[in-house]
Amino acid sequence: MFMIIAASLSAVIVLYLLMRHGRKSKLNDNRYRLVCELRSVAEHLREHRHLAHTHLSFEPIPDNHTVEIEKNISNSLLFLVEKSFVNDRPMFRLLMKQIQTLLFEWRDMTPAKSQMSHGKAIRATLYLIDEIVLTWLVESDQTELSEQYSRQWSLVIDSLEALTQFRMLVSDSKNDLQCERLNLKAQILLRKINRLSLLSPLGVHAPSTSHAARQLTEIISAHGHIEEMDERELYQLTSTLSLAIFKVYDQILIELSEQLNQPLPTKEVKA
Repeated sequence: MFMIIAASLSAVIVLYLLMRHGRKSKLNDNRYRLVCELRSVAEHLREHRHLAHTHLSFEPIPDNHTVEIEKNISNSLLFLVEKSFVNDRPMFRLLMKQIQTLLFEWRDMTPAKSQMSHGKAIRATLYLIDEIVLTWLVESDQTELSEQYSRQWSLVIDSLEALTQFRMLVSDSKNDLQCERLNLKAQILLRKINRLSLLSPLGVHAPSTSHAARQLTEIISAHGHIEEMDERELYQLTSTLSLAIFKVYDQILIELSEQLNQPLPTKEVKA
């Protein structure tokens, strides 16, 4: 009788552990899907920002150039709201509202406002990835990994904020006051990029990124007076740095997901 009871208890415990493992696996699988989809939204927003800036600053972009990207973003947002955890759903709905407003209004924005609005939407997307990843790490008892990720995340998000602030001044760079502000923002951005290079030397020390960093140094040396650089050249500089930052961020996510035994699909990060 004792053996039967003991065997029954063992079976119940094993069943409980299997069910718990199954629930945990499903939970992590869902987190994985959410991170992948948010990653896709951030990438599409960066593409959309580039097209929007080209349209607002240089030459008109036909509607069909942005329709497919906007459709992909909208589909991803619907998926995210549907698949998000109940407690997190309000945050995903807010993200959807923020991005839908941007997609509806961007053609009436100034280049600076478009940069600011796209930058905010991209960072809001990354903040949701951060929420999911940190929860995942904590629940997996990965304390040391969580602390390491938080330090890396802070460097990335600070760099993106500095880049957006610099980009917002590009269109007004010929004004003396704006030149002074551009000089200050260039100094801040260069410091952030240099700190990021300590985190991922290969991601930041590519030839194109090194050239962009030298251009930033020249802007600082000229105290923000950049008559020899036209707006397209300045914007290309920022696009190169944006690419470098996102390559570093993507590498952080890939390495993290591998340590959690759920590797992310490899993506080519676009400028």
